[in-house]
Amino acid sequence: MRRWVPVLVLAFVVGALFRLGNELGVAVLRMFGTQGIVIIGILVAVNLKRLQAEDGLRRLEEQLQALPDRVRVQAVRGPGRPPLWLVEADGRRVLVGTSDLANSVGAGRAWRLLCRRAEELAQAARAHGLAPGEATLALVLLRRRAAEGQTVEIAGWERPVVVVNPENVGRLLASGE
Repeated sequence: MRRWVPVLVLAFVVGALFRLGNELGVAVLRMFGTQGIVIIGILVAVNLKRLQAEDGLRRLEEQLQALPDRVRVQAVRGPGRPPLWLVEADGRRVLVGTSDLANSVGAGRAWRLLCRRAEELAQAARAHGLAPGEATLALVLLRRRAAEGQTVEIAGWERPVVVVNPENVGRLLASGE
């Protein structure tokens, strides 16, 4: 609720500006009211993006917690804000990273953003002492972009980065890719 208070306050101020503009006949007040509507739209879009990313992280964490007891999941620090997890089971190591790429992003830009995030994931793997042939890298999309079967090739990394949605993390770990 805390994130919506500024939107509600701004909506009240915008309404007051329009009312004053009409009552006093001052057009500049209506202009500022119109600009306030734009700012409200930006705030709502940012809040919705955060809500979607938080929901995706929650779903991913549920998937990681639902893994069998033989699977060891360890949260690790990585570059930037998105969290990383190192998952180990049956001699396999998978570094799981996240991306909040939205469905509304065009295909070309989406691919460039995925490649950039995959490179960051490979750098994080190297920083944690994982050799290119030692671990699989998985990039989990948090904001409902269809990812089934996509991979991103990274120079200097033997295996491609596997792109999955949160629901498919368990299947990826079970598949042995």
